[in-house]
Amino acid sequence: MFRWYGRSRICIAYLADLKLSSTSRHQFVEAFQRSAWFTRGWTLQELLAPPDVLFCDGCWQPVGSKELVSSHSYHSQRPERISLAQLTWHGDLTDVISERTKISVSFLRSCKSMEAASIACKMSWAAHRVTTRVEDAAYCLLGIFSINIPLLYGEGDRAFLRVQEEIVRRSNDQSIFAWRLPRNKALRTMDIGAFAKAPSYFADCGRIEVFGGSQMNPFHSTNIGVEMKARLQPAQRENPILMDGSLIYVLRLDRCWETVSGPPDHETTRPCEIAVIYLPGTQILRRIHTHEPSLKSIYPLAERGPHEEEDRMLYLAIGPDTMSMFDDDVIL
Repeated sequence: MFRWYGRSRICIAYLADLKLSSTSRHQFVEAFQRSAWFTRGWTLQELLAPPDVLFCDGCWQPVGSKELVSSHSYHSQRPERISLAQLTWHGDLTDVISERTKISVSFLRSCKSMEAASIACKMSWAAHRVTTRVEDAAYCLLGIFSINIPLLYGEGDRAFLRVQEEIVRRSNDQSIFAWRLPRNKALRTMDIGAFAKAPSYFADCGRIEVFGGSQMNPFHSTNIGVEMKARLQPAQRENPILMDGSLIYVLRLDRCWETVSGPPDHETTRPCEIAVIYLPGTQILRRIHTHEPSLKSIYPLAERGPHEEEDRMLYLAIGPDTMSMFDDDVIL
């Protein structure tokens, strides 16, 4: 479907719940951004894939487009409707759409430019969208990531796991591990692992970028976890719960950077990191999940020794089944 939309000249988006009682630009923008069209999983590809999208309200009147091309095309082909269209037409809505979806204008204007977006960033675009069937939350992302997997309705949350496994097969982008636990969600054992359980886990990842993609360390999924070469940095934290010899480390994701807001008109860029528990001698890492995006504020970094400056081969556990050596009740 993504490729089919991409081959179109114009995609027409019908916003059935958009009822305009005023021609005020401000009131239109508010009503437009409230449309349920922006909350549905499958409409994401309708927005991204076509070179142009013509938006129509509940009365099938054109109200704007993703590109100005629609304005010229519509008026030239349907001159008898110009007078009516002028009352409802609000021109190029790309900036309005970007504000609503948190998708960069450059990605909205060019499907090809999306190749530069990190995996975490793309996932964030679907974080607040819903689908009728659980599996469709995963299947609606296939075209966006240029992957194919069998559609197996009835598999539930495993569909999104399979999507992430397929992405890992084709990409070395470690931002796929940069997700965070949603703030309104309590942690359960089944949530523990390298991969996120749902797109909503990437809600805060819209400003993560990856640089030097061709030079990133390769990694792949195995039957005991995601095998990767990584550099661990010890974290200073006293926790009497961890009495089994395991240590808390910070794992820096390869060439992944996040832009964060600071004081007014000041933003900073910092490396993407995740906190893990490492039991020496096992090579297995177990992720520590947190709502807090800044790991350094929770786990201050300790002084590193020379032996900690080199990458080592490690396995980031995919789920509870690969972490039997740990106590699953120990959740930080």
